Amino acid sequence: MLVIAGFFAFPTPSNYGEKVVVTVRPEADSGAVARDASLLLTWSGAVSVVAPDWYGITQRLYFVPGAPVASGDLVMRVANVDRVAYHSAEPFARPLSSGDTGPDVAALHEFLRARGFPAPESDRFGSQTRSSVIAFSKTIGIQAGQDSFDPGWLVYLPKPSVTVSGHSLVVGAPAPAAGAEVFAVRPTLEGAQLIEYVEPVVDSEGEDPRAIPPTQERVAAASEVLIFNGSELLLAEDRASVDSTALPSLEQSLSPAARVVSATLESPTSGNTWLIPTGALVLDEGRYCVLSTVGDQLHALPVSLVIERQGTAIVEGALSPDLDLVVAPPASERACQ
Repeated sequence: MLVIAGFFAFPTPSNYGEKVVVTVRPEADSGAVARDASLLLTWSGAVSVVAPDWYGITQRLYFVPGAPVASGDLVMRVANVDRVAYHSAEPFARPLSSGDTGPDVAALHEFLRARGFPAPESDRFGSQTRSSVIAFSKTIGIQAGQDSFDPGWLVYLPKPSVTVSGHSLVVGAPAPAAGAEVFAVRPTLEGAQLIEYVEPVVDSEGEDPRAIPPTQERVAAASEVLIFNGSELLLAEDRASVDSTALPSLEQSLSPAARVVSATLESPTSGNTWLIPTGALVLDEGRYCVLSTVGDQLHALPVSLVIERQGTAIVEGALSPDLDLVVAPPASERACQ
């Protein structure tokens, strides 16, 4: 028995006239046609979460590399106060107390409401704000409560949620100075462009240094689905890139150093497709066919080539599993008429 490119075939010596040829029988294909492709990845630049204006000793770290930090999460404890991550349009830049007004007071109210404390829909620091600030301050370790808001209680996040890539803080050491890095943020996947297949190349620093010409961009056919690591990725409307809603899940399986990754485009085959060895496929004046032995005659059967790879061809045509197809027919017989 001979295995040919992933399916079993039984090469059989056959006679037609006075000639001996080797034949195989086609195997029905019920799977999908897959084409190699690649994804050209675009990542955000390097970002750090930095310290506010605080002082004291680093007593505890609540984050770990590789894990997410979301708005509202505890980041670290400094000077007996738990510091809270918070994303807003811009960082808080001044202490706030009774009578203050402005957009930052409105942002403080939004922060308090997000933490479950009552706060008005206004930009004025009033009595309700004061009560909620006192209540919040007690939850982060200020036992006596504090009636003015200290921006050093919060650690500004550039996005609602980030992933920690690393840090250099040491518990027991002084807290980082204002503007110094608390932790580095893992880059975010911003785009994945579909391109012709490119063999991934990684240099000594784990990055792909090549520039990918724009002429290699690819557009998926209407019937094709994009498969990466065995799972389907939703394509954008232009069918030339991964939809933005699918980027977060794709990002989880990638290293930020990756620039090009391999994928496949798959499309379902019709019910009349067959697996045959490439050697059984005849090309004659732009037409494809296979040659079947019937008695002492060869009969040409027209087929359409779907895909050819590694010694195997998927063809579409009126074949059947009991046909004996000639493999590598003599040159004098390679005709599709």
